[in-house]
Amino acid sequence: GIAGEYDTARRLIEDELVIETEGGKGVRVTMHELSLLAKFSDRNRDEAAEKARLRRLLDALVNLHVLRREVGSRGGDTYELAHDRLIAPVLAGKKERLAQEAEAERQRKEAETQRQLAQERRKRQQARRVALGLGALSFLSLLALAGAWWQNDIAVKAKKDAEQKRSEAETAKAMYTE
Repeated sequence: GIAGEYDTARRLIEDELVIETEGGKGVRVTMHELSLLAKFSDRNRDEAAEKARLRRLLDALVNLHVLRREVGSRGGDTYELAHDRLIAPVLAGKKERLAQEAEAERQRKEAETQRQLAQERRKRQQARRVALGLGALSFLSLLALAGAWWQNDIAVKAKKDAEQKRSEAETAKAMYTE
């Protein structure tokens, strides 16, 4: 689409056809169409279609007097920025684009960090729930153990009482039968 072509044109000009020199000045660079095709074609698409797409883009930039086309000495065309007056705006645009890309990358990293923190928070909450569940099970097990011990204690006392009553009954029976 148009946005993709704009981005391609911008990168082609800012990254390939102008080089920033020391002191913030810049120089125009001449590049052959094959070099530009190699750098700016989508590897997943048909090579002939990509060559035609890039040729249309370069033609449009030439028609807008942004680029100048010259026939290369060994065939094919070469391209360069149309005038030195365009160097400063190109460098300013590149600086702005790189700042925007850096900000977008910072925001992407921040979002990734937030996503990871949320995931860690969910893991901690899940671990906390598991720990609470295990704690509750342990407490219930202790209650069951205490209940069983208490029931056993009652049963032991009841057995002693029963044995004592049987013994008393046998003693009483023996006294009455004499």
